[in-house]
Amino acid sequence: MDTLLNILDALEVQINILRSTISLQRRCASPSDHAEPREPEVPRRPDQRLTVTPRQQEVITQLGQGLSNRQIARRLDISEATVKSHLYAAYRKLGVSSRSEAILEVLKQEE
Repeated sequence: MDTLLNILDALEVQINILRSTISLQRRCASPSDHAEPREPEVPRRPDQRLTVTPRQQEVITQLGQGLSNRQIARRLDISEATVKSHLYAAYRKLGVSSRSEAILEVLKQEE
């Protein structure tokens, strides 16, 4: 039974990645007048980085292991809503819009 749950969780992660990819492709392909309104980016100097909190980084690290929001919530003993909240805040700070972009950005900052 645990194996089946692990397989289902892995499939959920893959589905979420595909949804993010499709969403990004649609935004890039759509005319700018139909694009979703975006909040203005925070102006930064090239040497100035917005950093994520330790908890946000912990959640993103779990993403890098291919875990779903549900699995991250279980591992960190928090709710899925809290995981989503941490991810939303981290995405804004990092200026990214997907799980994979967030992982890459955190890896760049660790260099």
